[in-house]
Amino acid sequence: MLATKLPTDLKTTPNFLTTAGPFVTWAGGKTQLLGQFDDLFPPDFNNYIEPMVGGGAVFFHLFNNSRIKHDAFLIDSNPELMNCYFVIKEDVDSLILELQWLAEEYNKEPKEFFYRVRKWDRSSGFLRPRSLLFIGEI
Repeated sequence: MLATKLPTDLKTTPNFLTTAGPFVTWAGGKTQLLGQFDDLFPPDFNNYIEPMVGGGAVFFHLFNNSRIKHDAFLIDSNPELMNCYFVIKEDVDSLILELQWLAEEYNKEPKEFFYRVRKWDRSSGFLRPRSLLFIGEI
């Protein structure tokens, strides 16, 4: 299992969006069920631990509604996914710039660029999330 800890002051971090949500569509995701589950969650959490975060729909829902009062620990067995969370936490601005560049290049010659990106060596920590998010491969 791989984990990342989010700081308690995340909402006061510069450039933080006031509402965050899942950045990947995940099999078994809970986004559409949150309305049914909401009353089943405690009113708040001291420390929140998500053992199989996937796309993070439950975490983002609770976080956006200020129900996580202290630290949040996001855990998943998928190293590619956890690397995405780590890069987003540590350097989201650079990732956004990279994804914008990918979109621009893709729009020039979609099919050829898609296959070129798929062949990239993704062993580098930073290349992995940008290609994973771009291609949607996990």
